[in-house]
Amino acid sequence: MPAFLQMLHQVFQNHIKFRCLLLSVVHLMKQNKHMAAAYKNTQKVRNNTIKSNLQVLERAGYLKPKDETEMEFLVSGISLISRFWISEAAVSFGHLSTEEQIRHYLLLISKLLMPYCTAKAQKDIHIFLENLE
Repeated sequence: MPAFLQMLHQVFQNHIKFRCLLLSVVHLMKQNKHMAAAYKNTQKVRNNTIKSNLQVLERAGYLKPKDETEMEFLVSGISLISRFWISEAAVSFGHLSTEEQIRHYLLLISKLLMPYCTAKAQKDIHIFLENLE
């Protein structure tokens, strides 16, 4: 669980470096049909990667989704947050530092995961978030 959250933290830091592109993604997709088609494939790969990471956490005893529907819910939620957090942060949290913004969205993902987490995972999430402060 700590490695998964650290990976997301790094991804979000990378998003900050390329924020101009990420803030323009919707406009770019509407303007460029070839890019939009390629993005659909990228989204499939991204979702498969998220699902694979969650399955590793499940096998390691960190997550206990009841069924495939719950796993797909987690994949969709994490994908949505990770794809569009930077746009929402620019609109709603511009007054916060970059690290405060990243922490907010990592907290959202952590709270999304919590109902499916084992006690061990919950403890690791709390420790990870405390260390971000």
